[in-house]
Amino acid sequence: YENPFGPYNANVTGTANLLYAAHKHGIKRVCLISSEAAVAGRPDGVPHTPKTRPSAKDVYSATKACQEITAEAFHRQFGLEIAILRIGYVVDLNENLDKYGSKVSDCNVPIIDPRDCGDAVRCALELPVLSCQVFYVYSLFTPENGPEGFATYTALNWKPQPNSSVTPNALQTGNLAK
Repeated sequence: YENPFGPYNANVTGTANLLYAAHKHGIKRVCLISSEAAVAGRPDGVPHTPKTRPSAKDVYSATKACQEITAEAFHRQFGLEIAILRIGYVVDLNENLDKYGSKVSDCNVPIIDPRDCGDAVRCALELPVLSCQVFYVYSLFTPENGPEGFATYTALNWKPQPNSSVTPNALQTGNLAK
């Protein structure tokens, strides 16, 4: 980012405004779309879990960390029930296009198809009990992130939809090349 104002306005101020509006209008449950970037500042090799505290390594990850801390504060102060989804890189798996419309031929990070993300949001908001909880939501896994994703499958009673454009090898390696 050329300057921090855009990401901070969107991710931090925008989140605070939405959570405040939810509280003022009596909305009890909110789903916050965060990012794995919220914990990007953790030391290399340290696994991340839903209990991993936000930590930043750059401006974008700082905004995502602040976004999650803001959500926790609204939970504590106003009792909002908040599902925080730490999603992977957004890729349309039918077209292998990222959120900017660019073709993805290789990906070594966890990814999420927008349809899977929407379904995970629904499952999170339908949980019988929700406080302020973090879930890692991925459509495809790398060997390093499998445990967090599988824990989310269980907690949300959710699984990503099968996708015919992704080969079995891509599922194991994170490589989306056809």
